[in-house]
Amino acid sequence: MALSSRCGLLRAVVYNCLASFEQHLVSQRFYCKEQLLTMFTLLKQSIKKSNLKLAPIVA
Repeated sequence: MALSSRCGLLRAVVYNCLASFEQHLVSQRFYCKEQLLTMFTLLKQSIKKSNLKLAPIVA
């Protein structure tokens, strides 16, 4: 829900946290890793502008 916030600073923090979490996922081994990385890839490819506010249904 934070990615749909009106506060740009909050969205920037959440995008930063997601990027850090994605880097962490890449270096770990666990079940369903590929599915999570695919979800992150789809999310990144769907965002056209930096710090974009997403619709609540997407977030």
